[in-house]
Amino acid sequence: MRPMNACERAVWEDAEGCFYFNSLLSMYRIRTFQKERSMLEAYRLGADLDGVVCRVIVEPRKKTRHFPYNIVTYYSEISGIVNVAKELEITAPWRRHPEKIRRIEELKRMLATPKKRVKRKMIEAELKLRDLQYG
Repeated sequence: MRPMNACERAVWEDAEGCFYFNSLLSMYRIRTFQKERSMLEAYRLGADLDGVVCRVIVEPRKKTRHFPYNIVTYYSEISGIVNVAKELEITAPWRRHPEKIRRIEELKRMLATPKKRVKRKMIEAELKLRDLQYG
């Protein structure tokens, strides 16, 4: 299995990913979902090679009255503001999805507010994202 490079991860995040940024709960995540684990392992290996901490999580879904299937879903997760900022900085040149770009711009504004500049990791993330330009 060949690790994904930054370009491939950006495309994967745009297509199969979910950005979750919540400053009130201090939760910053990038998740990508897939039914097959091998693609997510390639994603994780590529992120690890670029110095971004990433993990693959297994989520079994049990059969219920409203969902008559037993399935297993996998997702990769990059969490923590510094790791998220590093991944966004690395993958920025290949980002195309308008909604993902809008969410990144919201994150940049969120980190630029004075109250967020208290923690060192917030300052580090803001500096990584400050100069990202899209379009």
